[in-house]
Order: sequence, then C-alpha cells, then structure tokens
Amino acid sequence: MGEKEVPHPHDATAIGLLKINPLPIISSFQSIFVPNKKNKLVSQTSIDKPSSIITFFFILKLFTPSNLYSNPLHPPLLTLNKIPLYLSVFTIHFNCFIAKDVIVIIFLFIIYSKDIKDYKLYNNIMSKPRFVYWKLNARAQMSMLMLHAGNIDYIWDSDSANTWPALKNELPFGQLPVIYHDNLIVAQSNVMTRYCAELCKLSPSDPHESLLANMLIEHCDDIFNLFAKAKYAGDEEDQTKAWLDVRDNKLPEKLEYLSRLLKGKTFFSDNHHMGDIAVFSTVYMANQAGLTDCLVLFPDLKRHYDKVFEIGDIKSFVDANHKPYFTSGLK
Repeated sequence: MGEKEVPHPHDATAIGLLKINPLPIISSFQSIFVPNKKNKLVSQTSIDKPSSIITFFFILKLFTPSNLYSNPLHPPLLTLNKIPLYLSVFTIHFNCFIAKDVIVIIFLFIIYSKDIKDYKLYNNIMSKPRFVYWKLNARAQMSMLMLHAGNIDYIWDSDSANTWPALKNELPFGQLPVIYHDNLIVAQSNVMTRYCAELCKLSPSDPHESLLANMLIEHCDDIFNLFAKAKYAGDEEDQTKAWLDVRDNKLPEKLEYLSRLLKGKTFFSDNHHMGDIAVFSTVYMANQAGLTDCLVLFPDLKRHYDKVFEIGDIKSFVDANHKPYFTSGLK
C-alpha cells in the first residue's frame, strides 16, 4: 500500500484525459441519426447505411487532438481530447440499431478500445489522492503517513512539482504541497493532514478526543517550525548553534509536554488517531535530522513511537527512507 508510481501527467495517452460529459456528443449525434418506425437507423440527411456511422466516428477520432493536456495538474474540462465516444455508440446502439448491425458496434469498439483502457486508467488514477510535492520528507510527510496508517494508496507526483514555479498560478495559495483528489484541490499542509485523516477514519468523532488530536497536530507543527528556523538560521556556524539549541533545549521542552499528555498510555486516547500519527511523524523527522537521541529521556514516547510504527503500512514509508528536508549535521 502507500505510494504508487504513475505515468507522467504530461503523457496524454497514459492518462486518458476523459474528463468530459459525453451527453452533448450523444445529443448532437442523435440529432443527425434518428430511428424510424421499424427501429432502423435513418438520417435526417438521408444517411441510412451502417458504413456512414463508421465513417462518422472514424473521422471524428482522426480529428480528435491526441494531446491537449497543457496543465500538468489536471485535465481540461472542456476539450474534445479522447472523448469516451463508446458511451455514445452504446447509447445509440441500444436505441436505434437492430441485430444485423452488431458488426458496426464491434468495429467501433476496436477503434476505441485503447480509449476505453485509457479511460479506466484515468479513473483509477483520479480515485487515489495525488500529492504534488518534491521527493523529500517535509510538509507532506504527515499527510502521507496518515494514508499509510489507513492502508490507502496514493500517488506522489514529484514530476509536476519539479516544474516549479510554472504551477504557481494554478494553486489555491501559490504554494506546495497540494493534494488532488475527487476533483478537489486540497492546500495547506495541516488541512491536508486532517483531510487524509478523514479518509482513513483517523479523525475522532468524540469532541474531546478530536480536540486533543488537533492540539497534537498543532504542537507538532510548532516543532516543525523550530526545525525550519534552525535550518535557515544563517551561515553554517549559525545553523550549528541553532540546531544545538533545538537538540539540547527547545525539542526536549516540546517533548516534555507530549509526555505529560500521554500519561504513560499506549496512545493519547483509548485508540490511536491522527494525533498519534502526527507525533510519530515529528519524531521520525527529528531522527532523520540527526536528533536520534531525542527520546532517551522519554521512554513513554519511545514506546508510543514503536507502537505507532506497527500501524497499517507505516513501516513501508520509513523503509523507503526518502530524502530528509532537515539535516542538523550534529553528531
């Protein structure tokens, strides 16, 4: 489970781009070809042979652009790029054709067989959350770990992120990461975390537990910001000083608050929720940054970390060992 590879979104033949309502096409076609009393296909323009049907669709396919996919984030909604015309064909067939014309349907199905496969592939891709972000453990990590905890597959689209800043004007707030899912664009990392938690049913329904889970997420975000300040503290000497302060003072203080809330329990509530995954993500990020002894003084948090590691498919994310965003350089 977890991250899946996907063809590059610029590849129109791989994704299919069948993001259009075929009803206008059906309507337009039926305005030309109408059934007579014997349920045979006749035309308002005196076209009454099956060969004319074949010609119509074949020409339309020839003049359908092979790639109108200019936006790497989502397909255009109002283009004729690979329209699933087989839907139109079957609709017309059931309404108009008699048995002897089944050869026409078979021929059309052959013509559009690749489009049908591409349409299914496109739907399969779009049914999974797609992260647009660079290939490193940073702002999207917590959201991805939520999906791993819930055994939900997703797509990590780093190719689109690597076109930055070309995508900037296409995004809700002009920044990454974002998630594309079910025709939604989800921005802001903490919102993405909560969205993924909802998908995995890791968001508590009890108001008190939900409050605690959200407080844990925000507290973990404070720790992330500590790391970011150390990373951009200045030159190498300033960064080293900042990381030492994080390791020896600021991070232990933050972890102490978490230990108090955990109260020696396995999870922060009776069952694990998004707050537990958030704390795990933060400790894992600290470990990747080189702060590997951060839990020495907090054995309860260490037990919590080890227990969360076993949830869902989190292990596969850790085993992938993606490039860390934070590296303290401390030994």
